[in-house]
Amino acid sequence: MNRLLPIAALALLSVLRPWPRTEPPAPLAADRALASLVPERCLVYLDASGLHPVLEQGLDYPFLRALQASEFGGSWLDDLPVSPVEALVKAEAWLGESALLSAAEFTERGLGLGFDPESKKTVVLALGRDADTVARHLGLVFDAIERQVGWPGGLDAPHERWSGAEVWRLGEAVIARREALLVFGNGRDLVAEVLELAADPDGRGLLDRPGFLAHHSARPEDTALWAWFELSALEPHADQGFRDLRGSNHSPAVQAILGAQAGALFSARALSAALALRGEHGLELRLRAHEAPCVTALAPMAREGAVPAELAANGLAQALLYRDFARYFTLRSELFAPESLPDFAEAITNAALLFEGQDLGEEVLARVSPWIRLVSRELEFADERRPEIPLPGVAVVVVLDDERAAEQWTAAFQTSVALINVDQAQKGRKSMRLHLAREGAVEISAARFSTPVPGEGVDVRHNLEPALAVVGRHLVLGTHESLVRELVRELAGARPGAAWDPRETLDLDARGWRAALDQNLEVLVARKMLTDGFSRAAAEQEIRGLCRALAAFEGAHVEFGGEDRSAPELVLELRLARAPTEPRASTQPHAATER
Repeated sequence: MNRLLPIAALALLSVLRPWPRTEPPAPLAADRALASLVPERCLVYLDASGLHPVLEQGLDYPFLRALQASEFGGSWLDDLPVSPVEALVKAEAWLGESALLSAAEFTERGLGLGFDPESKKTVVLALGRDADTVARHLGLVFDAIERQVGWPGGLDAPHERWSGAEVWRLGEAVIARREALLVFGNGRDLVAEVLELAADPDGRGLLDRPGFLAHHSARPEDTALWAWFELSALEPHADQGFRDLRGSNHSPAVQAILGAQAGALFSARALSAALALRGEHGLELRLRAHEAPCVTALAPMAREGAVPAELAANGLAQALLYRDFARYFTLRSELFAPESLPDFAEAITNAALLFEGQDLGEEVLARVSPWIRLVSRELEFADERRPEIPLPGVAVVVVLDDERAAEQWTAAFQTSVALINVDQAQKGRKSMRLHLAREGAVEISAARFSTPVPGEGVDVRHNLEPALAVVGRHLVLGTHESLVRELVRELAGARPGAAWDPRETLDLDARGWRAALDQNLEVLVARKMLTDGFSRAAAEQEIRGLCRALAAFEGAHVEFGGEDRSAPELVLELRLARAPTEPRASTQPHAATER
């Protein structure tokens, strides 16, 4: 009895002792940013919160409805093993309710994805309407899984609790729910970190990444998808192709073709991308760099220069580009790798032959504005000179500082044709005949191959009939005399404009390119078979696939710009082709039903 008294006293004390309480985690703030729940080690982040209207309306969403009605959309739907409507019906039968309704309510306040390249793990986060709605939909998903795998009741109760959240484990997958927050991932540690951030009212996650918050806040209001890529941190985990892309900013070819702004885009420390759907027929993709090493000396407005006059927008493509080839040559040793310099030396030597010994960078190109207008249009060929594969014509228009330089450029053009003919003769090939023509008061220097005799065939070289003309201060150089004539007429009386906007632009007519492909379909298929060893069916499928892709859009508009040179921006606008008939009617029920 005496031994029992101390034990009873200890038991009584343990009951009466005030043990510290474990307080439940603070509820998730209503205005908590989804990105603040994603761990910083996720170097790729996708915010799909803007897709909520698409999930509500499903296939009746205006853009998707128009896409289905287009030639491309119809062809794509025909190739699918199961139509989208049938897939939604099957999903509804599996789930026991509308899959779109469930997805819309699961993600009503946000949907995001984070990827950690080091662990190769991914986590998906969804903020639903409220805790009860998310719990109800999650229960239906679990019931469907239990029925499918024959595990009745196996998911009725959570397997664990982490940081105040209910957790279920399905093999390597982890599903967690904390109030209206749903987390799904294939890495236990990554999901646990998300839940820890959710339990911490001061957790910031990706918001602590330099530049992330500013880019995320600046995205357009109608953004459907927004992504963030930590390019510099991704580089050690990427393949050689990605590393080459990162280092291409100091490539002479990249600077000459893409320019300083586009060249710096993928060399930046980070890159954001925003995709917006505009009505039934508009799509916009916006790429913006963060801490990009833009080559300042070659960037727009680094050197003053006039802008070529506006031209008719009736061709296959038209671009306004900034390419300061004068500095490209004069600063070559500072801008580019030593192994590329011999090519520059060869170009400078050859140019001296054409321009009476003048230095290409310091004297010739320094007197030409860095703004270039590039034009591509379809050509009309005479029957006897029509090539077997007729290619579009291309011309460049630049502005000379002094129109008296016209004679120098004309002489250089004629000399270059003569040198080409010498090379052709040494190789036993046909040469071009140089001739002069006039368009009004403007003289045109042109060259072309002789007309083939009947039965000889008109090969692809007859696409080249180079011509040059100077209209006031405008210098026009094109691949075909007829195109140069057109531009001479359009430039008559026009004056160069002032450069007030540093944006470079490109406009493409997808319908025109589609027509050009259709026109040459048989020849392109045959060449694909010969050069790549494709069967006829495979070659035709590839070419027709490209035609269908072009048929989906009327055209595209691209802009390069940005006031901050360390944050260049690319904007791509696509216009979906309008269907000749009414859009196909959808038989799917709307997700936005009475709730």
